[in-house]
Amino acid sequence: MTTPEVLQALRGARSRRVWRFRYELLTKDNRRIRDLDNVVGGSVSHSYLAEIKRTAKFTVADDGSINFLQDRIRPWAGIEMPDGTYQEWPLGVFLLTSPSRKVDISGVVTRDVEAYDQTVVLQDDTVTDRYFVNANYPYTDAIKELLANTPGIPSYAINDSSTLTPSALEWDPGTSKYRIIADMLGALNYESLWFDGSGAARAASYVTPKSRPAEFEYRTDDVSLILPEAEQMLDLYSVPNRWVLIVSNSDQPPLRAEVINTDITSPTSIPNRGRIITRVITDVSAPNQAVLNAIADRYREEQGQVYETIEFSTGLMPMHGNANVYDFEYSGFVGFGRFMETDWEIDLIQGSEMKHTARRSISILGGYGTGPYGTSPYGG
Repeated sequence: MTTPEVLQALRGARSRRVWRFRYELLTKDNRRIRDLDNVVGGSVSHSYLAEIKRTAKFTVADDGSINFLQDRIRPWAGIEMPDGTYQEWPLGVFLLTSPSRKVDISGVVTRDVEAYDQTVVLQDDTVTDRYFVNANYPYTDAIKELLANTPGIPSYAINDSSTLTPSALEWDPGTSKYRIIADMLGALNYESLWFDGSGAARAASYVTPKSRPAEFEYRTDDVSLILPEAEQMLDLYSVPNRWVLIVSNSDQPPLRAEVINTDITSPTSIPNRGRIITRVITDVSAPNQAVLNAIADRYREEQGQVYETIEFSTGLMPMHGNANVYDFEYSGFVGFGRFMETDWEIDLIQGSEMKHTARRSISILGGYGTGPYGTSPYGG
């Protein structure tokens, strides 16, 4: 099927949307065992700002066919196409809890299962000795090696970087593999690790939402998927107007970056507020000044903006992943603009709604400060 044909089906442009949902039972290495026929219902949610980004809930008829300690479930959502076939999307690979059993009035025994993506594998697997990464070693090679040596993480796609560690890195015994990977991704100015619908671990260099192309759009037009109610929020109160980032590592020269907001047209600037609201970040890691400058830009982008947040519902759109960027317009309520999705949630049932939370930045930053380390915009 072509992309336009799939989009037409998702929008219900030609006929009623007909869905089917299935649940694959997987091994602890994500190998398919079979489709399950005892899942009564389920839901999936994704949060860009959380460590465990994708979670699920399943109601399972307890027939003894699932080993809750090692089996995994991968739900699929499929929409019927005009030729009678189905276009499907995987919605994640989930590790299962072992909830208590309950029985209803008719005697059916079920379990309500909370489920989590494979981030929990990395959170639970801690190093038992001091963990080292050599100096002058590619960060992304070190990350991929750690993932490859973690049981339960069978696939990953980490974008390569040529950036090398400035000195030997080390972590204490008891540090989770998730924390070690997060530290290295942060030093590279990468997005945090996430798992896609197929179950692969992913990470790539951070790109501001305004610099990314729109992946799709939502508008209240004649074939709109947006349901009638939406909510819009804007908060100025806690926005800083100065950021200072400091790298203090005995094995490399000290690095410092500073950004200030002195724009007279900005409502949260130092002149307009009449006071300085400073955020000092001392636990940042960066291999060189250029990367630290990029990280400072990211703080400016993520924390120094006022975010206009929207909450709205649509019909099911299961192609959503992590931090999708799309164009949005709600006629007479929210003007056309580019938003990045932070949260979504779907119930796996015919006729259900998909809930979305997305945000776009309202630029309020102006000039840069000059720090004691030079005259660049970062003071470095």
